[in-house]
Amino acid sequence: MDFREYAAKEAAELVARLTKAASTEAEHAAKSVADEAQKTAEGLRAELQAAVKQKMALAASVKEAQAQAETLRGELKTATDRGETVSRQLGEARKTNEQLEKTRDQLTAARDEQTRARSQAARGHRSVQAQRRARESPRTHPRRSRTHRL
Repeated sequence: MDFREYAAKEAAELVARLTKAASTEAEHAAKSVADEAQKTAEGLRAELQAAVKQKMALAASVKEAQAQAETLRGELKTATDRGETVSRQLGEARKTNEQLEKTRDQLTAARDEQTRARSQAARGHRSVQAQRRARESPRTHPRRSRTHRL
């Protein structure tokens, strides 16, 4: 064996050992990278699932809030309608009250007028009775005649 053959054989063995070592190292690095990638993927998958759950919870909360808002809108409309109805009724009640006050004032004035008329009629009646008595008095009651009064 000559030196060239020996050097070629040694070089071939060195290349084989280096190739084997590089291959082993590459497999180890690939496995390490794959393991790390698997861990990262699992972490990302867990984060994604958590985000999906959170999104679903938020969507449910938004849907519930929208339903509550719709209910509140309905209640607000009902309350507004009631308020408008009460306002109209109050306006009508005020008008009716004004009419009643006018009628009361008219009735009070009519009553007062009637009372005055009765008083005047009573005074007139008493005056007429007094005059009648005065005319009838000398005839029916001689003691009350005008001649006796002197």
